[in-house]
Amino acid sequence: MNSKVLLAALIGAVASFIAGFIVFGLLLGNYMEAGMSPGLMKTAEEMTGASYVYIFLASFVSSLLIAYIFDSWANIRTLQGGLRAGALIGVLMALSVDLGLLATTHMFSGLGKVIVDVLASTLVTAAGAAAIGWWLGRNPAG
Repeated sequence: MNSKVLLAALIGAVASFIAGFIVFGLLLGNYMEAGMSPGLMKTAEEMTGASYVYIFLASFVSSLLIAYIFDSWANIRTLQGGLRAGALIGVLMALSVDLGLLATTHMFSGLGKVIVDVLASTLVTAAGAAAIGWWLGRNPAG
């Protein structure tokens, strides 16, 4: 793995972290919490600095996977290409995880919450992937 991929992953992690804060924290926080088992989600008061570090690390790991795929296998080098591929990756990953959680846990109150979570996760992943595609395709000399 080269430094361009690592930096692309870092840029993607920042973009998806910010998008995740907007989508899950500001727009959907109360809605998603209302549909989950009581006590499952940490309240704002329970969130610590370490919580945000772990959220960022999760964003970095998924961005690293996407950056590696884009650079090594898919040759994705544009913001638009990253957005499209990121949306597809995001929807498939979120569906896989959320349907498994719906089947095996009490995390979601029903399929409606899963659909909202999948759509929101798709937006967040697509935002990070768009930044990754842009970074991998930019021409630093030009």
